[in-house]
Amino acid sequence: MKTEINKKLDLVFSFWQNYVSSYQICRDKKYLKYTEYGKRNYTNSLIGYIKDTLDIIFIYDYKKSSKIKIIQSVPSLVGDTPNDILHGSDRNTKMISENISFLQSIYIQQDLMRELLSIFNYGELSNNLNNDENFAINREIRNELVGHPLGSWKNNLKSTAVFSYNPKPGFIEYHTYAKKNNYNLEMKSISMIDIINRHNQFMNDYLDIILCQIEKNLKNLKKEIEVKLEHRLQNLSFEDYINLLSSKFESILQNHWYSQEILLTIYQKREEHDRYKNAIEDFTSNLEFWIKDTKAGIDSFLLKFTIENGAEPQIDNKAPNVILSDTPTAVENKLRENLNNCKTSLREVYNPNIDSHKLNSKFNSVLFFSPDNKGFKNEIEHMKNNIEDKAEYISSYLLANKILQSIIDSEN
Repeated sequence: MKTEINKKLDLVFSFWQNYVSSYQICRDKKYLKYTEYGKRNYTNSLIGYIKDTLDIIFIYDYKKSSKIKIIQSVPSLVGDTPNDILHGSDRNTKMISENISFLQSIYIQQDLMRELLSIFNYGELSNNLNNDENFAINREIRNELVGHPLGSWKNNLKSTAVFSYNPKPGFIEYHTYAKKNNYNLEMKSISMIDIINRHNQFMNDYLDIILCQIEKNLKNLKKEIEVKLEHRLQNLSFEDYINLLSSKFESILQNHWYSQEILLTIYQKREEHDRYKNAIEDFTSNLEFWIKDTKAGIDSFLLKFTIENGAEPQIDNKAPNVILSDTPTAVENKLRENLNNCKTSLREVYNPNIDSHKLNSKFNSVLFFSPDNKGFKNEIEHMKNNIEDKAEYISSYLLANKILQSIIDSEN
């Protein structure tokens, strides 16, 4: 039971973390009620709270009912020693504490589910959960025994409820004195497995409703990617395309370098030097990869909704092709080592926002291992002279990296 609920909660958590937090288009009011507190990890906190309380509820598994100890009646005060009385009291306290935790955790999860339904745009449904008997019956038990054990209205006692000290294993038993029953003693015995089964059904039913909403949202995201990004990549002007990304698919531009401002600055200079043209080509290439990867990611995510339990992915056991090459000479080895060291050092100056002394040291390391290539060295110098200008810095970095990789590939 718990495992299935956990898996569904993980899907909701993953969706919020990877899609809602990243794309404005996934926050469309058709699918979500995305509020200010929604931006502050509120939804994932709700999910975390549900997961944290699952063990309190589902530890009372029917197969483990023997672990629920039978608490004997409290010893009478006549003829019993103080130690006997204390021992019985301790056991009763443990039993009552466990039952209160059990019922209160169900109550909490019901409220958290109500809030999740509201967030996923099922406000009317969340306000009418009392119509679901899996919700209502458990709610009534909790309210009678834990929420309002002494019920009164306008100073008139309506009912009282107290735990029984001698419950059957796997049952919650309590006594009530209610006005509707002329305050006559009534004994109630509630099967814990019945409570658990109702709550399990309740949680799964409404998580499935939320997952259906997520499925609609993700299918819409994929459609928007295909229609507004993939098909319009060659048709829109670069400026309009970047504005579209910024308004609907902002996570693409959250890369440290690929901000809207930097991209438009580089684009205006694309005819002035190869470094700017290369930077735009690099961005376009990365965007095409992102489109393909994101669509595949959505398909993979949706597959988790339907994959049969226990299904194992198919593993290709075919042996890989092995390409044999000539053994390199010592000189070739040294050249490759220098090129790899240069690439490592170049990677370390990707972000200029480090201590200036360290940055100069890393630039010296790049030049020390640098290949004898004028174009590469020119771009490194351009980087050093434009540390404060991100558009210039990243453009030179990308061209230098392209030149270096081309040299490395030619040596392999």
